[in-house]
Amino acid sequence: MKAVILNSGIGSRLGKYTEHNPKCMVEIRDNQTIIEYQIDMLIRNGITDIIISTGYMEELLKQHLEKYSNKCDIKFVMNPEFRTTNYIVSLNYIEDIEDEVILMHGDLVFEQSVLIDMIHSPCSAVVIDQSLPLPEKDFKAKLNKNLVESIGIEFFGENTYASQPLYKFTKEEWKLWKQEISKFCNNKITNVYAEFALNEITDQLKINGLDINGRLCNEIDNEEDLIKIKDRLKRL
Repeated sequence: MKAVILNSGIGSRLGKYTEHNPKCMVEIRDNQTIIEYQIDMLIRNGITDIIISTGYMEELLKQHLEKYSNKCDIKFVMNPEFRTTNYIVSLNYIEDIEDEVILMHGDLVFEQSVLIDMIHSPCSAVVIDQSLPLPEKDFKAKLNKNLVESIGIEFFGENTYASQPLYKFTKEEWKLWKQEISKFCNNKITNVYAEFALNEITDQLKINGLDINGRLCNEIDNEEDLIKIKDRLKRL
């Protein structure tokens, strides 16, 4: 199993916290950044083959993670178009993976039990949380018999739930998504979420909604998110 962490973006909504470093290098605990938290969690659960998409301040991020050279195998994949495209392009730059994949955004913080459940999912899966109200602007997953029909910020209504960008993909279903991503990029459709491509082929996939029921799994988009997640980590 391999992990893919998306870290190409600028993270401008965090203001002062990302003026001098990538968003994933924002500190969430004493002497622990978001990316360190993610990598430590992956290693602890047996995943040591990690691919990280880069863009904004790539060299600084590489230096920040040099200490992991003897603990895991990290491959950095640069998206040179990171300022003008969405992460669908970052995923397109990643070479073929002949393995199961755990995919996460680089600003995502989650508790260990969530990752364990995702790793042990028998099929492809995405995090949902039925205990939360539907967010106005964040990801939501529309399900049919607990299988994903569509994922995006625009979906509301029955059988739609708050979702977070933490996924598991089987080797075969990851390949299908990557093929669709390549089609979008070849057609210059690069300013959309990669989930737009996913929604085109969900009828060919079996992606379960993994309900975390209130457990921690949240992105850090702004300072308010950062404060909340720091507090939850202290309580954990």
